[in-house]
Amino acid sequence: MTALARVMFVQTVLVASPMASAALARPAGKTYTIVIDKMKFGAVSAGLGVGDTII
Repeated sequence: MTALARVMFVQTVLVASPMASAALARPAGKTYTIVIDKMKFGAVSAGLGVGDTII
């Protein structure tokens, strides 16, 4: 392996590793609906967390 190929390989691993581990560490987000009635928000689900979507 040439020096340039080695450098490119190391850069690829360093860039891809954090993205792969972040994607594997968290489960997919869920979608929740919060009703707005008479200008007041309804109850928020207790299971709401980071990565979830509120509609």
